[in-house]
Amino acid sequence: MKYFIGVDGGATQSSAAVAGTNGKIISRKSGPALNYHAIGEKQCEKNLRKLLQPLLKKYKVVKTIVIGFAGLDSPQDRQAYKKIVKKVLPRNIKALLFNDAEIALEAACFDHKKPRILIICGTGSSVYGEYGNKKAKAIGWGFLLGDDGSAFWLGSWALRSAVRVWDGREKKTVLEKLVLRKAGKKDISQLIPEIYDYWHEKPEEFKKYIASFATLFHEAKKDSVAKKIIEQAAEELALGARAVAKKLGIRNKPFCVGFIGSGFKNPGLLPVLVGKIKKQHPKVHFVYNVNPLQGAVNLAIKHAKS
Repeated sequence: MKYFIGVDGGATQSSAAVAGTNGKIISRKSGPALNYHAIGEKQCEKNLRKLLQPLLKKYKVVKTIVIGFAGLDSPQDRQAYKKIVKKVLPRNIKALLFNDAEIALEAACFDHKKPRILIICGTGSSVYGEYGNKKAKAIGWGFLLGDDGSAFWLGSWALRSAVRVWDGREKKTVLEKLVLRKAGKKDISQLIPEIYDYWHEKPEEFKKYIASFATLFHEAKKDSVAKKIIEQAAEELALGARAVAKKLGIRNKPFCVGFIGSGFKNPGLLPVLVGKIKKQHPKVHFVYNVNPLQGAVNLAIKHAKS
């Protein structure tokens, strides 16, 4: 029997799935991050090998592998990832590399003839779309320049809000109390050094650590400051969707929008975002619970036939 492997290579974690010719996933495996921008080429190679070797050993007749990498945004990125993959995979396996948004888009909106957009809100964020031969992206330029609306963004604003309360620039909030409780600190002065220690001593864990504070919005959902931050996160992602729709020339056309990422678990974020998009684009069709691994597997089978 011939097998196909799909990989979702995220910035903080990765996963792989094996499927037969019918596209049904029969095995899954989780692994560490695969974004070479964050962890370097050597570590990315090591992580990819750790993720794939057990699957390649068990399923010996693998025809095609599709890997969706976070951070594959330029020709230079493609060359770097090609070099990594070449060191990991046997020569007889056909490997195709995509941006992680492309494989998720394939799972969310599989009709290539219609305009389609994917909104990612995980540790990082991104908006990606396709229509015909056109491709467009907004946000997703890393946590320093453009992961607006992401779990990292939400976590950083939770921390900033707590600092503002400590300074006296804002009134006491539920969010501030939750930040201190989660960090196990009596006040913000104890937390600030710890955050910068993460930045300097554990850079590979820094994004995940900050993003972990995004989970506090669930408990703080009635807090007025928390509501404003969630509203702004939705607005940033909606702006990304509008920008991509404009680039694709589909603002007045019906199109598909898929959502993926743990950030959407925050109460209020997805409903507010859907409302903002619907207001601008009444003909839009929404798809939830997207499985990027299925998209990667589908692409592997599709390209094996071509």
